[in-house]
Amino acid sequence: MLLSAVLCCQTLSAEPLTPSEARGKQLYLTGDSASGKPVKALVGPESTELSASDVPCVGCHGEDGEGRPEGGIVPPDITFEHLTLPYGHKHHNGRKHAAFTAETLITAINGGIDPAGNRLDAAMPRYTLSANDSADLIAYLKRLASDVDPGLSDTTIDLGTVLPIHGPSAWP
Repeated sequence: MLLSAVLCCQTLSAEPLTPSEARGKQLYLTGDSASGKPVKALVGPESTELSASDVPCVGCHGEDGEGRPEGGIVPPDITFEHLTLPYGHKHHNGRKHAAFTAETLITAINGGIDPAGNRLDAAMPRYTLSANDSADLIAYLKRLASDVDPGLSDTTIDLGTVLPIHGPSAWP
């Protein structure tokens, strides 16, 4: 059954990340810029300054970008395919806006403003990203939905196991 689910999935990709996507993934997962320069995050209505490594994207949006509700906060799906839906978005709180573009997404990430000029939820940090970091993060977000585990491809599943060195179950 697992094999059929994997074979039917159209979005699986084993293509390696480009250098820009890899830098964007690092930023998404850790909050750290590949440049080594610190990235700051402004959090909450008081704009409390933190290191982005304290509040990386993955912490709320998950490794798949689909978001996980927690503590009354509902982080949205930030896969690029979802963000750029041509009919736009209506959020659970009633906020509406057009589809994101790469430019309006950077405005949301850096300034906390959606494409319609609405403020994002105060729980969404505003990050101080350089132009290079912004481009890298967008490159990774475009790839996020298809960035699968390295053991998966369209035609294979590579499995691993841990075996004991000694005893009756030891690997020869």
